[in-house]
Amino acid sequence: MAGRRAASFRALLGKALVWRTLDDGRPVYSRRLTVAEVQQRIARYHAQYHARLRGLLDASHARFGRVVHINCHR
Repeated sequence: MAGRRAASFRALLGKALVWRTLDDGRPVYSRRLTVAEVQQRIARYHAQYHARLRGLLDASHARFGRVVHINCHR
């Protein structure tokens, strides 16, 4: 399958790019998402979010000469 990668620890928990499970282990979705559904979500949300974030960081760097990014992901 194109784009397949070795599963990370977080992916094995169901908490990678697209979460499959809640913290208590219950599934988020009633079925597996298709590859097309995941690719569409990446294109529609993930890629656009990161492109916008990159633009904001670049603009801040141009204005102030530095940027501090605090990653609050779990």
